[in-house]
Amino acid sequence: MKNIIITLLTFFTITITNAQSIQRSVIGSAGTVYTSSAYKMSFTFGETLTNQYTVGSLKLNQGFQQGIIVSTPLPIVGLEFTAIRLNDNEVQLTWKTLQEINNKGFYIQRQLQYEGDFSPLQFVNSQAISGNSSTPLNYSTIDANDYSGNSYYRIKQEDLNGKFMYSLIRSVKGETTTNINMQVWPVPAKEVVHVKIEGLQKDDQILVLDMSGKIVQQLPIQVHATVQLSNLIPGHYIVRLASDKTMSQKIVVQ
Repeated sequence: MKNIIITLLTFFTITITNAQSIQRSVIGSAGTVYTSSAYKMSFTFGETLTNQYTVGSLKLNQGFQQGIIVSTPLPIVGLEFTAIRLNDNEVQLTWKTLQEINNKGFYIQRQLQYEGDFSPLQFVNSQAISGNSSTPLNYSTIDANDYSGNSYYRIKQEDLNGKFMYSLIRSVKGETTTNINMQVWPVPAKEVVHVKIEGLQKDDQILVLDMSGKIVQQLPIQVHATVQLSNLIPGHYIVRLASDKTMSQKIVVQ
Protein backbone atom coordinates (compact mmCIF):
# COMPACT_ATOMS: atom_id res chain seq x y z
CA MET A 1 0.00 0.00 0.00
CA LYS A 2 2.93 2.32 0.83
CA ASN A 3 4.33 1.77 -2.68
CA ILE A 4 0.94 2.58 -4.18
CA ILE A 5 0.72 5.86 -2.24
CA ILE A 6 4.27 6.87 -3.23
CA THR A 7 3.56 6.05 -6.88
CA LEU A 8 0.29 7.98 -6.78
CA LEU A 9 1.94 11.02 -5.16
CA THR A 10 4.62 10.97 -7.84
CA PHE A 11 1.96 10.77 -10.55
CA PHE A 12 -0.02 13.56 -8.91
CA THR A 13 3.06 15.82 -8.80
CA ILE A 14 3.85 15.18 -12.46
CA THR A 15 0.22 15.83 -13.39
CA ILE A 16 0.24 19.19 -11.59
CA THR A 17 3.51 20.19 -13.26
CA ASN A 18 2.30 19.30 -16.74
CA ALA A 19 -1.44 19.75 -16.32
CA GLN A 20 -3.50 20.71 -19.33
CA SER A 21 -5.20 24.09 -19.41
CA ILE A 22 -8.90 23.33 -19.80
CA GLN A 23 -11.18 25.75 -21.66
CA ARG A 24 -13.64 27.46 -19.32
CA SER A 25 -16.55 26.43 -21.53
CA VAL A 26 -16.33 22.88 -20.19
CA ILE A 27 -15.49 23.58 -16.56
CA GLY A 28 -18.26 22.54 -14.19
CA SER A 29 -20.63 21.37 -16.91
CA ALA A 30 -21.00 18.02 -15.16
CA GLY A 31 -19.59 15.96 -12.33
CA THR A 32 -17.87 17.17 -9.18
CA VAL A 33 -14.86 19.40 -8.57
CA TYR A 34 -12.46 18.96 -5.62
CA THR A 35 -10.06 21.75 -4.64
CA SER A 36 -6.63 21.49 -3.03
CA SER A 37 -4.57 24.65 -2.62
CA ALA A 38 -4.32 26.28 -6.08
CA TYR A 39 -5.34 23.15 -7.98
CA LYS A 40 -8.66 21.60 -8.91
CA MET A 41 -9.46 17.97 -9.69
CA SER A 42 -12.65 17.27 -11.64
CA PHE A 43 -14.49 14.13 -12.67
CA THR A 44 -17.68 13.29 -14.51
CA PHE A 45 -20.39 10.93 -13.30
CA GLY A 46 -21.09 7.80 -15.33
CA GLU A 47 -17.57 6.36 -15.62
CA THR A 48 -16.48 3.16 -13.86
CA LEU A 49 -14.53 3.53 -10.63
CA THR A 50 -11.57 1.17 -10.49
CA ASN A 51 -9.90 2.27 -7.27
CA GLN A 52 -10.09 5.17 -4.84
CA TYR A 53 -7.12 6.59 -2.92
CA THR A 54 -6.80 9.33 -0.32
CA VAL A 55 -3.97 11.84 -0.73
CA GLY A 56 -4.08 14.52 1.92
CA SER A 57 -7.59 15.96 1.87
CA LEU A 58 -8.35 14.62 -1.62
CA LYS A 59 -10.15 11.43 -2.59
CA LEU A 60 -8.83 10.36 -5.99
CA ASN A 61 -10.88 8.03 -8.19
CA GLN A 62 -8.39 6.26 -10.44
CA GLY A 63 -8.79 6.65 -14.18
CA PHE A 64 -10.49 9.93 -14.92
CA GLN A 65 -9.12 12.84 -12.87
CA GLN A 66 -7.16 15.59 -14.46
CA GLY A 67 -5.16 18.33 -12.81
CA ILE A 68 -6.27 21.83 -13.80
CA ILE A 69 -3.96 24.80 -13.38
CA VAL A 70 -6.00 27.69 -11.98
CA SER A 71 -4.40 31.03 -12.82
CA THR A 72 -7.68 32.86 -12.15
CA PRO A 73 -10.73 31.70 -10.16
CA LEU A 74 -13.32 29.75 -12.11
CA PRO A 75 -16.52 31.84 -12.50
CA ILE A 76 -18.99 28.97 -12.13
CA VAL A 77 -18.56 25.52 -10.60
CA GLY A 78 -21.13 22.74 -10.98
CA LEU A 79 -23.46 24.36 -13.52
CA GLU A 80 -26.40 22.02 -14.23
CA PHE A 81 -29.06 23.08 -16.77
CA THR A 82 -32.34 21.42 -17.82
CA ALA A 83 -35.24 22.35 -20.12
CA ILE A 84 -38.68 20.68 -19.84
CA ARG A 85 -41.86 21.41 -21.80
CA LEU A 86 -44.71 21.95 -19.35
CA ASN A 87 -47.48 22.21 -21.96
CA ASP A 88 -48.04 23.27 -25.57
CA ASN A 89 -47.25 26.91 -24.73
CA GLU A 90 -44.56 26.87 -22.01
CA VAL A 91 -41.05 25.52 -21.45
CA GLN A 92 -39.51 25.54 -17.98
CA LEU A 93 -35.78 26.26 -17.75
CA THR A 94 -33.97 25.43 -14.50
CA TRP A 95 -30.31 25.54 -13.55
CA LYS A 96 -28.17 25.55 -10.45
CA THR A 97 -24.61 26.37 -9.47
CA LEU A 98 -22.42 25.05 -6.67
CA GLN A 99 -20.16 28.11 -6.54
CA GLU A 100 -20.07 31.54 -8.21
CA ILE A 101 -17.16 33.97 -8.41
CA ASN A 102 -17.61 37.48 -9.87
CA ASN A 103 -20.71 36.29 -11.72
CA LYS A 104 -22.87 38.95 -13.38
CA GLY A 105 -25.65 36.60 -14.46
CA PHE A 106 -27.08 34.40 -17.19
CA TYR A 107 -28.38 35.05 -20.69
CA ILE A 108 -31.08 32.58 -21.78
CA GLN A 109 -30.70 31.74 -25.48
CA ARG A 110 -32.96 29.73 -27.79
CA GLN A 111 -32.67 28.30 -31.31
CA LEU A 112 -35.68 26.89 -33.15
CA GLN A 113 -35.30 23.82 -35.32
CA TYR A 114 -34.70 25.57 -38.66
CA GLU A 115 -32.97 28.70 -37.40
CA GLY A 116 -29.28 29.20 -38.07
CA ASP A 117 -28.17 30.43 -34.65
CA PHE A 118 -29.21 31.10 -31.07
CA SER A 119 -31.15 34.25 -30.16
CA PRO A 120 -31.22 35.92 -26.72
CA LEU A 121 -34.49 35.64 -24.76
CA GLN A 122 -33.83 37.23 -21.37
CA PHE A 123 -31.15 37.99 -18.80
CA VAL A 124 -31.27 36.61 -15.24
CA ASN A 125 -29.13 38.35 -12.61
CA SER A 126 -26.90 36.29 -10.33
CA GLN A 127 -28.44 35.60 -6.92
CA ALA A 128 -24.99 35.75 -5.35
CA ILE A 129 -24.15 38.87 -3.33
CA SER A 130 -21.77 40.95 -5.48
CA GLY A 131 -21.59 37.90 -7.78
CA ASN A 132 -19.87 35.68 -5.21
CA SER A 133 -21.28 32.61 -3.49
CA SER A 134 -19.81 29.41 -2.04
CA THR A 135 -23.21 27.72 -1.53
CA PRO A 136 -25.56 26.12 -4.13
CA LEU A 137 -27.97 28.51 -5.85
CA ASN A 138 -31.07 27.54 -7.86
CA TYR A 139 -32.61 29.40 -10.79
CA SER A 140 -35.80 28.94 -12.81
CA THR A 141 -37.70 30.76 -15.54
CA ILE A 142 -40.53 30.09 -18.03
CA ASP A 143 -40.24 30.59 -21.79
CA ALA A 144 -43.48 31.23 -23.70
CA ASN A 145 -42.90 28.74 -26.53
CA ASP A 146 -45.63 27.20 -28.71
CA TYR A 147 -43.29 26.17 -31.54
CA SER A 148 -44.37 22.83 -33.05
CA GLY A 149 -40.84 21.64 -33.91
CA ASN A 150 -37.77 21.10 -31.73
CA SER A 151 -36.41 23.99 -29.67
CA TYR A 152 -32.84 24.21 -28.38
CA TYR A 153 -31.75 26.13 -25.27
CA ARG A 154 -28.45 27.11 -23.72
CA ILE A 155 -27.20 29.50 -21.02
CA LYS A 156 -24.49 32.09 -21.61
CA GLN A 157 -22.94 32.90 -18.23
CA GLU A 158 -21.15 36.25 -18.06
CA ASP A 159 -18.61 37.52 -15.50
CA LEU A 160 -18.54 41.04 -14.09
CA ASN A 161 -15.50 41.68 -16.30
CA GLY A 162 -17.34 40.63 -19.49
CA LYS A 163 -15.86 37.16 -19.93
CA PHE A 164 -18.37 34.39 -20.59
CA MET A 165 -18.94 30.64 -20.93
CA TYR A 166 -21.76 28.46 -22.32
CA SER A 167 -23.75 25.64 -20.76
CA LEU A 168 -24.59 22.37 -22.47
CA ILE A 169 -27.40 22.60 -25.06
CA ARG A 170 -30.80 21.16 -24.10
CA SER A 171 -33.63 20.33 -26.53
CA VAL A 172 -37.40 20.04 -26.10
CA LYS A 173 -40.04 18.75 -28.48
CA GLY A 174 -42.87 20.89 -29.76
CA GLU A 175 -45.79 19.19 -28.10
CA THR A 176 -46.52 17.48 -24.82
CA THR A 177 -47.33 13.80 -24.50
CA THR A 178 -50.91 13.38 -23.29
CA ASN A 179 -53.32 10.46 -23.05
CA ILE A 180 -56.43 11.32 -25.10
CA ASN A 181 -59.42 8.99 -25.17
CA MET A 182 -62.58 9.18 -27.27
CA GLN A 183 -65.91 7.84 -26.09
CA VAL A 184 -68.80 7.48 -28.60
CA TRP A 185 -72.24 6.09 -27.69
CA PRO A 186 -74.63 4.49 -28.39
CA VAL A 187 -73.41 2.22 -31.17
CA PRO A 188 -75.42 1.75 -33.26
CA ALA A 189 -77.40 5.00 -32.82
CA LYS A 190 -80.85 5.94 -33.99
CA GLU A 191 -81.08 9.72 -33.57
CA VAL A 192 -78.40 11.27 -31.32
CA VAL A 193 -74.73 10.28 -30.99
CA HIS A 194 -72.79 11.40 -27.91
CA VAL A 195 -69.06 12.14 -28.20
CA LYS A 196 -66.73 12.85 -25.27
CA ILE A 197 -62.97 13.43 -25.46
CA GLU A 198 -60.91 12.94 -22.29
CA GLY A 199 -57.40 14.39 -21.97
CA LEU A 200 -57.86 17.51 -24.11
CA GLN A 201 -55.49 20.34 -23.19
CA LYS A 202 -57.38 22.97 -25.21
CA ASP A 203 -60.63 23.37 -27.13
CA ASP A 204 -60.83 21.45 -30.40
CA GLN A 205 -63.34 20.33 -33.05
CA ILE A 206 -65.19 17.11 -33.84
CA LEU A 207 -65.41 16.14 -37.51
CA VAL A 208 -68.02 13.73 -38.91
CA LEU A 209 -67.04 12.22 -42.26
CA ASP A 210 -68.97 9.95 -44.57
CA MET A 211 -67.29 6.84 -45.99
CA SER A 212 -65.95 8.80 -48.98
CA GLY A 213 -64.04 11.11 -46.63
CA LYS A 214 -66.33 14.13 -47.06
CA ILE A 215 -66.96 16.23 -43.94
CA VAL A 216 -70.72 16.30 -43.25
CA GLN A 217 -70.59 17.92 -39.80
CA GLN A 218 -68.04 19.97 -37.89
CA LEU A 219 -68.73 20.89 -34.26
CA PRO A 220 -66.59 22.59 -31.57
CA ILE A 221 -65.77 20.60 -28.45
CA GLN A 222 -64.52 22.10 -25.20
CA VAL A 223 -62.31 20.56 -22.55
CA HIS A 224 -64.35 18.21 -20.30
CA ALA A 225 -67.46 18.67 -22.49
CA THR A 226 -69.69 16.25 -24.40
CA VAL A 227 -70.92 16.86 -27.97
CA GLN A 228 -74.20 15.58 -29.37
CA LEU A 229 -74.36 14.67 -33.06
CA SER A 230 -77.81 14.76 -34.66
CA ASN A 231 -79.57 15.13 -38.04
CA LEU A 232 -77.44 12.38 -39.57
CA ILE A 233 -79.13 10.29 -42.23
CA PRO A 234 -78.84 6.50 -41.72
CA GLY A 235 -75.47 5.15 -42.76
CA HIS A 236 -71.86 4.63 -41.71
CA TYR A 237 -69.64 7.54 -40.54
CA ILE A 238 -66.24 8.30 -39.09
CA VAL A 239 -66.07 10.56 -36.04
CA ARG A 240 -62.63 12.20 -35.71
CA LEU A 241 -60.82 14.78 -33.63
CA ALA A 242 -59.76 17.66 -35.89
CA SER A 243 -56.26 18.02 -34.39
CA ASP A 244 -55.45 14.28 -34.38
CA LYS A 245 -56.37 12.02 -37.31
CA THR A 246 -55.54 8.92 -35.29
CA MET A 247 -58.24 9.76 -32.74
CA SER A 248 -61.28 8.44 -34.63
CA GLN A 249 -64.09 5.92 -34.38
CA LYS A 250 -66.56 4.41 -36.80
CA ILE A 251 -70.27 4.79 -36.01
CA VAL A 252 -73.50 3.47 -37.47
CA VAL A 253 -76.70 5.50 -37.61
CA GLN A 254 -79.89 3.49 -38.18
